[in-house]
Amino acid sequence: MNQDQSNHYTMYKGVSVFLGDNAAIISSNAVIVGLQTQLNNNIVSISDADTSQLHPNTGTTADKSAAKTTLITILVKNAAAGYGYAASISNNTLKEACHLTESALAVLSDGNLYSTATDLYDTLNPIISSLAGWGIAPADLTTQLNAANTFNGHIGVPQAARAISRAATQSLPTLFTNTGQLLDAQLDSAMLQYLTSHPDFYTQYKKVRKLPTTVVHHYGSIHCTALTAAGAVVSGTEYTISGIARKKKKAKNGKGNYAHIHTPVTVTITASAPGMQAVSHTLHLNVNGVYTLSFVLSTAGSGPSPGTGPNTNTLPSAA
Repeated sequence: MNQDQSNHYTMYKGVSVFLGDNAAIISSNAVIVGLQTQLNNNIVSISDADTSQLHPNTGTTADKSAAKTTLITILVKNAAAGYGYAASISNNTLKEACHLTESALAVLSDGNLYSTATDLYDTLNPIISSLAGWGIAPADLTTQLNAANTFNGHIGVPQAARAISRAATQSLPTLFTNTGQLLDAQLDSAMLQYLTSHPDFYTQYKKVRKLPTTVVHHYGSIHCTALTAAGAVVSGTEYTISGIARKKKKAKNGKGNYAHIHTPVTVTITASAPGMQAVSHTLHLNVNGVYTLSFVLSTAGSGPSPGTGPNTNTLPSAA
């Protein structure tokens, strides 16, 4: 689900819980009870679809790959035994049937690899008693057949998992549309009958029908420096900011930083130091803006110089 769908889903569940908690009021109304049942069913369908679309197919793909690797390893071993035996008795037909390499097996289609495994089983099984000296026994052929069947069971599984995920994703918009129409066109209309008979109940229903709000915070920062007209750092500077919760910040080496400020916002910053005229400036911080203010302090007083940095306003003279 995207954020908008998630907000609607949360609202749907809230309505469902509210109706369940107030069964004493609505239980005698067959229309509303029926709509409640439809809503609950839709909520389950949305939840199931969301779970299905997020269901990873990585595991099924990895299982299939492991089964394929296991089968090829077994086939190469058993085929080598058959090939050696065929060469010893000059049976070219058997040699050809057992001429299987790892590289050739790896590029076969899934269906052809499975067929190759079963064909080799059928070829070697009648002569298995002659292959003991070549390193394989009946148990090795049984292992080969089991590995082939295991691999065959994985064929098509990853694709099926991806198809299920795609279908679930495609079904979600329809499920949300249908549920929205259920509430907007039917349940809201049916609930109006309680406006006068159960006003508190109706008021609470209207509250749970509201979508939750998703707040995205944007932060900005201000970096302040206090200097004399000659460019020397003013020691003992203190900055006071209004417009946000924080008020004062004592400077270190004439510098003061205000970070993590919710933006957009308008603030006023005042720089003051012992023996110096305080200077103030009102600044509007744009979304995610970073500002640098250089206050020039003197006994006569002067305004701050223009700030620098992204989204920086041109600073007027201090009032």
